[in-house]
Amino acid sequence: TSSRGKKIKNAFGLAAAAPAVGLLDVRVGAALGAHVLLTDVRAVCENVIRRNIEQNGTGPATELLGAWPNAARIGSGSASRATLNWMDEIPSDPFQNSALTFRDADILIAAECVWLRELLLPFVTTSSTLLRGGVRELILSVRDRSSTEDASSGKAFPHTNEVVREFESTGCSVEALHRQRSEDEGKEIVIFRITSAAAAPGA
Repeated sequence: TSSRGKKIKNAFGLAAAAPAVGLLDVRVGAALGAHVLLTDVRAVCENVIRRNIEQNGTGPATELLGAWPNAARIGSGSASRATLNWMDEIPSDPFQNSALTFRDADILIAAECVWLRELLLPFVTTSSTLLRGGVRELILSVRDRSSTEDASSGKAFPHTNEVVREFESTGCSVEALHRQRSEDEGKEIVIFRITSAAAAPGA
């Protein structure tokens, strides 16, 4: 936990067509008393996520130590939002009038982020960069939808083992915390803890 308070930064992906996107993340903040930052591409961030925070918030969180800029109070914690597009460079100043950056987060939490093969490399690049920059760990939930482990097959869905290999190729350590069968026969859902051996000093 940082001196500014417990901050959980959530990086989640393109499941944004679902009306409940962001609600789980907001409830994480409420249940744990954490300060959660929800991210996605700009259109999702400024529409879906903004509405979810407004619907669940009980007022500004300006008086809470450790809250992210522009956060709303959610239970005993808070939630805010910021644009993060994995296809672009990580913004060095994601908040106006604040010195905070994404690297000030303690934890990344991600689910349903790497369901398409074309998203895997951008997601791994973004996440591993943040881990090397000082974020302590990534908790990643992966649902296997693949039909092959062959990355050159042209198939849309990456195998769970491909996700592991991509992170390991960046120097990250990958630990499976939990496995369970999914509703798809022969498939599973795995929750990983991912860290970087090359984290910034003092991280």
